[in-house]
Amino acid sequence: MNGELRFTIDNLERRFIIRTYATKKVIEEKAGGNVLGLIQLFTESQSSLLDTTIAFMFHSAVFGAHADNKPVDFTELDMYDWIDKTGGYSGELFKTFQAELFESQGLKRVDNPEEEEQSEEVKADEKKN
Repeated sequence: MNGELRFTIDNLERRFIIRTYATKKVIEEKAGGNVLGLIQLFTESQSSLLDTTIAFMFHSAVFGAHADNKPVDFTELDMYDWIDKTGGYSGELFKTFQAELFESQGLKRVDNPEEEEQSEEVKADEKKN
């Protein structure tokens, strides 16, 4: 994972670059210019996490288009269409993008909180032995 993804959507290759530009834009637009607000967006609620992920996806695609000298021929609303066309929230685009986003932001993603709790219990037991 290096903060870049490429997906073909509607026979067009789209490049997503999840780096400083996207982070800056999301902080400005969604977190009130506050870095700590960005962390809150990731942890606040599923709706907030989804909204934040979509914003990152859009700004990453904008940066990718600029980096490839291509026009920005899409809007933030198109992100929902792209997600739907690639399998929805459990599809390859969304899952791969979100995993890359979390990696690039240094966050840990827990798909199943019960597994995380069990994992922590196992680690605690191992330390005792």
